[in-house]
Amino acid sequence: MRIAKLPTTLLFILAPLLVGVEPAASAEANQAIINTVKKRMPSFKLCFDDALKRKGHLEGKVVIGFEVGADGRVTRSKVEQDNIADPEVGCCAALLMRRIKFEPPAQAPVRESFPFVFVNPNAPGKPPKNPPPPTTYCADLKKLDAPAPAAP
Repeated sequence: MRIAKLPTTLLFILAPLLVGVEPAASAEANQAIINTVKKRMPSFKLCFDDALKRKGHLEGKVVIGFEVGADGRVTRSKVEQDNIADPEVGCCAALLMRRIKFEPPAQAPVRESFPFVFVNPNAPGKPPKNPPPPTTYCADLKKLDAPAPAAP
């Protein structure tokens, strides 16, 4: 079976099950993380679809590392691995990860990594004639990670 023949959405939803999540406190915690992220897969897929509109053809894997605080909110997220020809896909996914609220962990903070595999089922094509304007996800992520200015 050639995975590239699967529709993007189907492979995208299966990706966490195929690639896995790095070890957490327990198997239940891993499954809870997978389930929570899977509920938001359409939003993550939009990151990839947006880049496809600009580039025409992309594929690859993005791994987002994140930290869950005691209240279940994501306190940090970053692109740990990205082999997609458009870095905005990973930055967009990292920004979306920060919006997710997980079940509060038994011990915090919890550090996790989540892989996203994107496959474009269409044959490689030419870039679109009128691509949309570039996105600023990476710049936005850098602003969030910048240290707060010192108090006077």
